Amino acid sequence: MRDVLRHIGVEVRHLDLVNCVRNTAKEQRDREFGNNSISEESIQLRPQPTLAAKREIARETLPTEIGYEAQQALSESLLDAEEIKERHSEQQQLHGQIDYEETEKIPERLDTYIKQGIITLSEAENLRHVYSTDAPLKRQDRAFVRSRIEEKVRPSIEETVDYLELFDSLRRLPETRDLSLRFLLRHAAAILGREAIDTAIAELEADPDLLDGVLSIADRTDQEISMIAVRLPPYGKALKQAGHLGTPAAEAFVDAFRNLQRDALSDRLNDGEAAHRRGVVNGLLSIVLLLDHTSRQTPFFQQLRILRIDRQLK
Repeated sequence: MRDVLRHIGVEVRHLDLVNCVRNTAKEQRDREFGNNSISEESIQLRPQPTLAAKREIARETLPTEIGYEAQQALSESLLDAEEIKERHSEQQQLHGQIDYEETEKIPERLDTYIKQGIITLSEAENLRHVYSTDAPLKRQDRAFVRSRIEEKVRPSIEETVDYLELFDSLRRLPETRDLSLRFLLRHAAAILGREAIDTAIAELEADPDLLDGVLSIADRTDQEISMIAVRLPPYGKALKQAGHLGTPAAEAFVDAFRNLQRDALSDRLNDGEAAHRRGVVNGLLSIVLLLDHTSRQTPFFQQLRILRIDRQLK
């Protein structure tokens, strides 16, 4: 081959043998399979998915745990599938963050867990030894002891995390709603259908600003109230618990609700006295339940519609 190339005047040392082999292989491949390369222009000319198609794709990848209310809102185009996915993702992130923080507090709450009957005194002592840096156990044994005992406190942690997530979510309501929240708690028995509604309605008729605030809740002006209406996290679970609510919280709870920080609320939810824990839980569930009763088709909601119409006529 070298002699042939020299005969036609080609110097072998000037040839790039690697490129020769590469080009030969490419030509052979193209002959056998055709030139299947796709140009950038052809990619750009491909039809792009429509907005409806994108929504359908989003709908197909929705979380499986969405309930009837959210499905209804989707079918009536009151809610977008992307909104549901975004909400679930946002709440999962918040839930995970709070769960991590609460798990880190286990060592300082061992006495509380003993008082609540969750773990025994000996189990608490074993955990203290495990948490100490000079624990005599091997790493594998320490991990075993820790996992077995922490398993017993896990339900308590998960309950605390749920209520802290609920607290953080409700705190997204603007402070301008606090006057309305106090009204709802003040007349909770009437709004929930346990007493006559006349006194509550008379108060709304006498105070146009208060009526405006309560109507804003009924209209679901705030995103969190819309999330309550369609039972998206964390409200679906909270409303199931609120269905067994006894006496609603007093209106003074609104001040505590605004002034408490998450860590302080966490301490209350893990108080050794059951009555203290129930008070906080009762307050949070009362707010959720009353917001729900104000923003969906209930007798109180119908009364608000009448008040709105009367005001428009005047």
